Formats: sequence, structure tokens, C-alpha cells
Amino acid sequence: MKNRFEAALVEKFGLLMSPAQLAELLGKSPEALRVHLARYKNDNFYRSLNGTSVKVGRRVYYRTLEVAEILACPA
Repeated sequence: MKNRFEAALVEKFGLLMSPAQLAELLGKSPEALRVHLARYKNDNFYRSLNGTSVKVGRRVYYRTLEVAEILACPA
């Protein structure tokens, strides 16, 4: 792991985060997160988060290590 922040996120959420877990991490409701990810596609932060998504069957998950990089990066 690159740092403690990434290690802590992986320990808490695993390598893939569900939308509900990502919403919890960001302090949003799952519905608010869904709306923000869909509506603000031109916003760099939400575009970056959308870029971490991966589909497993019909479900969408977010790569925890990539989310950690986005959150740790000073904008």
C-alpha cells in the first residue's frame, strides 16, 4: 500500500466499494451520490469518481485504491 489512508480504506471497504459505501465515505446519501455522479459529469471530481467504476454483472462498484488516490490528491 502506498500510505495509511489507502490501507485504512481497503481494510474497511475491501478492494471494491459499493455505491452505498462510497456515499458513506463522502458523507452523502446513496441517492444524492447517484444524482451527483449522473448530473455533474463535467465536474473533475465526479468525472474522476465515475472513472473508478467497474461493473460486476449488473452491479457497479468503485475501485477503493483509485478512490483513495482521488481523495488524497490536493485539487
